[in-house]
Formats: sequence, C-alpha cells, structure tokens
Amino acid sequence: MATDRSKHPPRSGRGERSKPGGTMKEFSIGGVIGDTIENIRDRFGFHLAYALPAMVLSTLAGQIVSRQALTTQAQPGNQLALFSSPYYWLAMLLGIVIAGWNTTALVGSMLQRRGAVSFNDLIAISIANVGKFIVLYLIWYLAFIVGSILLVVPGLIVVTIWSAAIPAMVDQKLGPWAALQESRRLSKGARWKIFATLLVLLLVMAIPSLVLWGIAGGPMQMIAITQANPLVSGVFTLAMGLLSTIFLSAYFVAIYRRLTGDVRPGLVETFA
Repeated sequence: MATDRSKHPPRSGRGERSKPGGTMKEFSIGGVIGDTIENIRDRFGFHLAYALPAMVLSTLAGQIVSRQALTTQAQPGNQLALFSSPYYWLAMLLGIVIAGWNTTALVGSMLQRRGAVSFNDLIAISIANVGKFIVLYLIWYLAFIVGSILLVVPGLIVVTIWSAAIPAMVDQKLGPWAALQESRRLSKGARWKIFATLLVLLLVMAIPSLVLWGIAGGPMQMIAITQANPLVSGVFTLAMGLLSTIFLSAYFVAIYRRLTGDVRPGLVETFA
C-alpha cells in the first residue's frame, strides 16, 4: 500500500528527527536504550513463542555439527576436516535462514505499534524478507570481517552505518543493497551516538556469559562443562539464541525509529 508522503515531516539530517505532532526529538543514547527496553517488553511472550520452534531446529543442527566436530578433531591430522563437511556448511546456512526468519518477523512486529499482530502476519513478513535477509547478511558479514581484519574499530563502524538496514528493508520493502544504502543515509549525523549505543549493546550482551563463566570458574571450565553435557550446551545455546534475537531486533528497531521519527505506518497495514 502506498504511503502518503505529505503526512511525513521532512528529516533534519542532523541527528534530530520529527515526531508525530510536529515536535522534535533528539537522537540520544539514553533514548535508544529506553526504546530498546520498550520493544523487548512489548509482546515479549508472543515473540518468544514465534521464534522458539525455528531456534530449536537451529540449536539441534548446531549440536549435531558440534558433536561431529569433537569426534573429527579428536583424530590426528583431521583438525580441518570439519570445514570440508557438507553438514557443517548446511548447518551454517540453516542458521542464517533461521536468523532471517525470526529477525525480520520480530522487527516487523516491533515496527507495528498499533493493532493486533498475529502469527500469520509474522509468517508473511518472514516469507517476504528471509531471502533478502540472507543476501544482506552476507554483504554485512563480509564487510565486517574485512573491516575487522584491518582493525577492530572499522568492523564496528560498518555495523554502525548499517544498523538500520534490516528495519528499513522490512518497513520500506527495499532490496538488500537499497536497505544498506538507506541505513547509511539515515545514520549520517548520528553515527557517533549509534556507535556508543553499540558498545553498550555489546557490553549488555556479554553479561550473561560473564556471569556463567564466573559460576563455572572461567571460560575454559565453561567450555568443558558444555562439551561434557550436551543437554546443558543445548539449553544454553537455545536460551542465548532466543534472547539475542529478540534483543538485537529491538535494538535495530529502536535505532530506526529514532532516525526516521517513527512516522511510518504499521506493518500489518503494509501487508494487508
């Protein structure tokens, strides 16, 4: 459904974005964090229920490949044999597909602030965007790796510039490259603040692992526990996967809302 641009105030391009009603709202670190928390709380159980089945499938595939890796690496001279296994690459592809399936649906739901959202709505969003997500992810990941090889900070800058790409792709029905370019345009003038929120995000996401490392007695002890107990490893992987998917989706939507002024129609209207 076409969007009436006359109802949308122009963007300022200086880190401030118009809000409905004509008021101006500054892009702030605290604002993004608050919006992220709000997005997580809104429909949390619904989002968890939607993401759970696909994440269970991804976790099971990962556990099978992990067990194969332990068996393969235990054999002398076979340390790199895992990477030639089609099961390894199939599990990697499945992980990307499931990440796209869950992330695009949750982003679409979080962008829809008015009215009810059903499982059918989320499935429609996933189907429409999962293929584009895979292409976007591969471009994003490749750019991040190249930037990280050069220096750690450039890799994070890539994430900063493209942080609004997934919501832009879902909301505006853009292709992968157009979504990345839209994120680059939107983020201009607010990138240092986005970068700061990214550092906060990485710190918050590291807290659960740090707590578990402390309980286990260190990272090596934690690895030994998960290798010796597949059930513990699977539950931990599943929980972290679900929480990180919801958390990242909420963060990307918070960034996008602040950069656009949150004046676009909901996704249920868009897909109706």
